[in-house]
Amino acid sequence: MRSLLDQVALARLLHDYGHHIDYGAKAAWLALFTDDARYVLRYRPGLKLRRIGAPEQVDGDLVYRGMAALSGFIAAHSHAPDRWHKHVVTNWRIDLNGDRAGVTSYFFRIDAAEAGTRIVAGGRYLDRAIRCPDEQWRFAERIAEIEMQ
Repeated sequence: MRSLLDQVALARLLHDYGHHIDYGAKAAWLALFTDDARYVLRYRPGLKLRRIGAPEQVDGDLVYRGMAALSGFIAAHSHAPDRWHKHVVTNWRIDLNGDRAGVTSYFFRIDAAEAGTRIVAGGRYLDRAIRCPDEQWRFAERIAEIEMQ
């Protein structure tokens, strides 16, 4: 039963990420990560890097480490009502190992534009999540492999 509840909680973590970022719920978005979390934007070769905030650049990846960097990311990210977009996550696979989990999923970011709705990014998330002392699952590492723009 615990395994099933953990899978539901991890699915909620994936979905909350999109809801919070799309509507500018900055504190709630930050609460999805551990204090020392690492968030990586990894672009397929040939795609344009989109810097948000002030990431480190490591071997071509844009890397945000810890709460200060994540705060800079979410503060600079667009959200409703200034810009309408949806982060959609699908095809998630969860591998549980006690208080740790590996999660792989596909994502798309869909934006509203004057010319019509369009997919502006897509790829997959590679996540490492941990169950924290308060029993909440949080991202310890999230790698967004951006494969299309």
